[in-house]
Amino acid sequence: MFLPITKSCYKILRVIYTNLRVKVSKLLQLARVSQKIGYKHLEELLSTGIIKEVKENGIRSLMPNLTTRAGQLIFSLMELEFEYELINTYPELKESLVLLRDKAHEMSIDSAVIFGDFLKKRGNQDIDLMVISELKDNNILPLLKKCFSSINNQLKVRVLSKAGFNDLKESKPEAFRNFFNYHVCVLNPQLFLRLSS
Repeated sequence: MFLPITKSCYKILRVIYTNLRVKVSKLLQLARVSQKIGYKHLEELLSTGIIKEVKENGIRSLMPNLTTRAGQLIFSLMELEFEYELINTYPELKESLVLLRDKAHEMSIDSAVIFGDFLKKRGNQDIDLMVISELKDNNILPLLKKCFSSINNQLKVRVLSKAGFNDLKESKPEAFRNFFNYHVCVLNPQLFLRLSS
């Protein structure tokens, strides 16, 4: 755990981040923390701007506050934690991810996110990779295939511009929530979080 916080606070942050919008009662149940401790952490996280409260149809939910610097920093560290968990679970990915980071500038890739079934503990699935870049697919795909050539899984790539990412988020909010729940940003989590806010 990279974040210098208590285990109970980390559990709360992780549930909020991986569920995007969660009711307080469901949050405390999923995080497995007592109400007293849970509400204490929630008060601190809300007051520092790391999380925010939203109301939909009169129902109070909590979500990451990706518009504040504190929220972006905390959840960037959480993305780094998820990447280390991914590499520990699938060590064969480490070489590919190092190559991706090394070649990202050359390929004009601004950010990259692994998402979908591969992360749901089904490592034999295709690897879905979303790339944020202003270049077209055919310019990026050959280099990406080379980066991931050492693994047996097939690579399925979706290239989006920053505007395309925002369009996806705005036009298909439910699909975006599902995507966000099962993702690991493996390149430039700060940009990914800014675009996701």
